[in-house]
Amino acid sequence: MPAFVKWNQWITKHLFILVLVAMICGYFTAIERSTLTSMMIALLFAYITFIGSLSSSLQEFLGVLKKPWKAIWILMLLHIAVPLFSWGVGFLAFPDAFNTRMGLLIAATIPIAVSSLMWITITGGNLSLTLVAITFDTLITPLFMPLFFYVLFGQSVHLNYWSMIGELMLIITIPSLMGMVMHDVTRNRFSAFVNSVGAMTSKIAMFLIIVLNTGGIAHLIIWDTRLIRLLLVILFLVCSGYIIGFLGWLPLRKDGRKTMICFVYNVGMRNIAFGSVLAFAYFPLETVLPVTLFSLFQQPVAGIVSALLERSEKKEAAHGLDT
Repeated sequence: MPAFVKWNQWITKHLFILVLVAMICGYFTAIERSTLTSMMIALLFAYITFIGSLSSSLQEFLGVLKKPWKAIWILMLLHIAVPLFSWGVGFLAFPDAFNTRMGLLIAATIPIAVSSLMWITITGGNLSLTLVAITFDTLITPLFMPLFFYVLFGQSVHLNYWSMIGELMLIITIPSLMGMVMHDVTRNRFSAFVNSVGAMTSKIAMFLIIVLNTGGIAHLIIWDTRLIRLLLVILFLVCSGYIIGFLGWLPLRKDGRKTMICFVYNVGMRNIAFGSVLAFAYFPLETVLPVTLFSLFQQPVAGIVSALLERSEKKEAAHGLDT
């Protein structure tokens, strides 16, 4: 167990390297998309969701839902403000590439990244609010995302909405509820497993998902100026997510720094593995590339944001001493 904890801590601090290596492996292996790979990806993601939910209490979640307004505001920023902004940027940058814009939109609409918990812990944010937002987001995603795409595009985008709802329930909602129920029934006896073997194997599962998804779109990757433009647009959108989170916190500034950190990371970070699974299963392959490329920037930018927050905290502390 201690060895797994150390390995997991190292990988957590170097997630960018894990993602980059996975994408390189996927690019050179170029495993073609098939029913088998789709099934493997779905099972791997369901496992990640289940392991992550073992740390959450269903009873506590239901209790906090009595005052859910801050979490709902985070989800409104996450699933309305950021997607509309991303769609507008995508339209300006790629007016003639509908599938590329769709990929940017999928990446902006997907749920909060579970890894945001790590960064919020490191920077001293509001963990209880974060857990509620992530859990609530996970449970509503199977209904919200199909509804979102249906309202936005209607029948102009041919999707099997009922199939999407069913699969999302299987890979997100059901594993989440199972994990939370098991947490309560066993009184969190799996905490040591979750923080060691579970966390380590979850990252291996994420690695495999990225390899399989990248392999499925390897033939679409063309190293030209268009790809460079796409990378720059994605970097801009990743940074914008954190800024929108900060702006969304301003009306609640009385709640203090901890809530600000929660808003910044919850609105700024996305579950890219889930986005890749969704794009791979229900959208044209061209949409998978923008979604997958988001993972190149998410962790590095999260680290930069952490450094900026730490610097601002030191300045505030120094200013307090001066006064």
